[in-house]
Parts: sequence; structure tokens; C-alpha cells
Amino acid sequence: MPRTAAGFIDLHIINKFKSGMSNSPRPLLIMALTLYVITIYVLYRMTPRYYNEVNSVIECGCKSMDSVFRNVQILLVEANICNQAMIRSILTERGIAVDTASNGTDALVMAGYKRYDAILMDLHLPGMEGFMTARKIRKLETGIKTPIIAMSEVVMNEFVELADQYGMNGCVFKPIELAELFFTLELYIVDSGLSGSRFHLTDGVHEL
Repeated sequence: MPRTAAGFIDLHIINKFKSGMSNSPRPLLIMALTLYVITIYVLYRMTPRYYNEVNSVIECGCKSMDSVFRNVQILLVEANICNQAMIRSILTERGIAVDTASNGTDALVMAGYKRYDAILMDLHLPGMEGFMTARKIRKLETGIKTPIIAMSEVVMNEFVELADQYGMNGCVFKPIELAELFFTLELYIVDSGLSGSRFHLTDGVHEL
């Protein structure tokens, strides 16, 4: 049997193509051309040149991303410890400085005493949930507003609208996809020119 990069082609299938050529040559010609293109593509992917090109693109992308997020500081508010560790690892690998909080009260205090370039806010927090935490942060801000990006498993238009009503800038959905995460961060941190909040909390923070 003839062999291609995609595997073995059964000989009786080829004979069937040949026998039907006189009846419907155009569809068979299209099939043959499609098979040829797929074979060439698969063979190309098996070459060292292909892998060198892919590795080069990945390396350039990582270097570019590292430069984009250099010196960026993010507050990660995530109740799930495993998710928190995973997201923090992803961010720090790109040179991002990350502080973490596991509940809304701690997040509110930390955001009040340190300037962050963005806040990643889990919406399902113990005690004070993410929407309310975001609203309280907005009430205390003066000057430049910190981008607040919601994180949730809920994928609904109503959810996006609600996040906007509570003062959040954008949303990423769980499970977190790297491309979506970094695109969103770049959109609100780099492209918008926003660079953190400038406000301080009073002793009455828990009464807000």
C-alpha cells in the first residue's frame, strides 16, 4: 500500500477513486488535491525547519511579553488557594510582581496602601464578595483608577454588565486561558495608560 505522512491509505480506496474517475472526475480531483496539500503540510511539520520557526516565534513572543509587563504590579484576589498559586506562577513567569489576598477585606486594605497597575478579582470570595469589594475600592479612589478585572466561571452577558455596574473594567473567565489573560492585562494596563490607584483608607474601612 502507498504510504503518506498521515499514515497508510487502503489500496481498495484508491482503486475505487480510479474506477469512479470517469463518472465524476471533478469531486475526485478535489479530493486528490486536498489529500496532496494535507500530505505536504504534514511532511513540512515533520521537518526541523518547522520546529525551528515555531520555537523562534514562541521565544520572540515571550521576550516581547516580558518587556510589556516589566515592572508591573498586580493584586491577585483569589479565594481558592490552588487557583491562586497557579495564576501567581503564570504572572511571575512574565516578570509581574504579584501580591495575593484570599478575601475582600484583605484586598481592600492592600489596595488602599499600595499602588497596583491592576487588580484581578475573583467574584466568589468568602465574606465580602468580589462585586462589593470592587465597588468599595472605587468609592475610596482619587485620581487615576486602578483597572479591576473580574474572574469568574459564569459566562453571561448579564454578568459582564453587572461587573461594569460595580466599576470593573473587564472580565476573564475560568478556567483561565493564558492568551485571554495577558491580552486583557495588556489592554487595560499598557494600551490605556492606566497605572494604579492613588488613595488611602481610613480606620473605618470595615464600616464601608
